[in-house]
Amino acid sequence: MYTSKSEKLLSESKGITDAVYECPWYDLSPNEARSLMIIMLRARIPLHITAGKFCPFSHNLFSNILKTSMSYLSVLYATNS
Repeated sequence: MYTSKSEKLLSESKGITDAVYECPWYDLSPNEARSLMIIMLRARIPLHITAGKFCPFSHNLFSNILKTSMSYLSVLYATNS
């Protein structure tokens, strides 16, 4: 159904936003309603880690870096022995 983990997380964040909007927020105290607004706004922006403030460090980028570094290590190990 989902093609990547980021699409799955994006759909889950839309679900969180919809759930917050559909709850009876009009019956809550102002502090609780403000907390729900913060949750809804935060769910709209996906959390990501940046690599040196240069690019977002996604799961695909991490796996590519890990594969490349492991291939370099195997070449170094093969040439050393």
